[in-house]
Amino acid sequence: MERRSRASGKDASYGGSLEEANLGNKDKRFETKRTRPASVRQLICRGVGVCLLALLAYLLYQAFVADCVVDPVVKNSAAVPALVGPLSPEAGESMATAQLLFPELWQGPECTAWDTKGVLYTGTATGQLWKLDPSSDEPVLIGRTGKKACSGNDNWPSRECSHPAGIRLVSDHTLLICDTYAGLLSLSLNNGQLKTLVPDGQVIDGKPVRFANDLVVAPDGAIYFSHSTMANRDTYYYDILASRPTGRIIRHVPESGTSSVFLDNSYFTNGVELSHDEESLIVCETSMYRIKRVFIDHRAGQSEILVDNLPGFPDNVRRHPDGGYLVALAGHRSWITNLGDHNPAIRRLIINVLPYEKISKLSSARGMCVHVSDDGDIINSWHTPDTVYGRSSHCAIHDGHLYVGSYHYSGLLKQKLDKNTPKSRDE
Repeated sequence: MERRSRASGKDASYGGSLEEANLGNKDKRFETKRTRPASVRQLICRGVGVCLLALLAYLLYQAFVADCVVDPVVKNSAAVPALVGPLSPEAGESMATAQLLFPELWQGPECTAWDTKGVLYTGTATGQLWKLDPSSDEPVLIGRTGKKACSGNDNWPSRECSHPAGIRLVSDHTLLICDTYAGLLSLSLNNGQLKTLVPDGQVIDGKPVRFANDLVVAPDGAIYFSHSTMANRDTYYYDILASRPTGRIIRHVPESGTSSVFLDNSYFTNGVELSHDEESLIVCETSMYRIKRVFIDHRAGQSEILVDNLPGFPDNVRRHPDGGYLVALAGHRSWITNLGDHNPAIRRLIINVLPYEKISKLSSARGMCVHVSDDGDIINSWHTPDTVYGRSSHCAIHDGHLYVGSYHYSGLLKQKLDKNTPKSRDE
């Protein structure tokens, strides 16, 4: 019995071991089947990981190692100001009901001017110059600045079409034009003759004039005009991203035909206006989101910041009939632009990786007109409906209406202002 039970114990023990062995083999078979999908997942994960590492290495290379067409520098900009108070969309009249003038004819009407009879003048990104008599409903083509007769069906702007940006009237007989491809021009309104005063590419003080942008005529007859960058019109976004002071203000004397540098080392020099006391120029520096006052009296060349840290990119500036200045903001700053300001590597990455035409889309197209006091305080603002019209380049008040131009959108916005708003600013 004892032996049997020992034998039985051995048998039981032996039998149990076989059973466990068989179960173990089955478990291993099932385990092998269960781990196959996991191995596939692991391979996929490893592949994705390798791709992500390769992408990261590529982005780091483009940001820190690869050559770049410009060399961005750190820009210590403050946080984007909130659109509250006088910057709020509710601060000025709503422009949701603004009239859009001649979108079929006027592609990118960047600037406006009026003569003493109330005739409106504008230039378009197709190189055309137009006038609109207040007694007429149809604009009249009065000239072109380009070598080619372009229309809205052409690829604009382009060097062949040319692109009149800032314009000013000298009496009622001459229209002065800053053309971003052609330089500083004048058009006789009597006979239509177009004359080049300072051609694009003319070397002044060792540097060529590029991207003539806006102008103003001083009391002594001298023309002050901005050329925004050393880059040309087709690659100017790179210069804005670089945040280097390559813009200038040129002083041109029509009587002698001489030109000299009045202001050097400016950050994408854009809109130019004469102060109300005529002792200084009001100058927009687009890439620094600010406006400077540059003296032309006995303090000539000295400057001070009038407005700093605007919520967008200042373009043209014109005197407000109630004092102060109207500034057009051609887009609203975003968190991406603010992040890039403090990290040049991000801007290098953007330049090296993104197609050029996509770079402008990193900022909102929201257009704004901002009323700034003579002391640099924000008084009021108007916001364009950015789903319909944006990239505001010019804001001016005439006959109780606010006119807004854009270098990118078609047509000219016209908004009736309330009765308390001054009626006109004829320039």
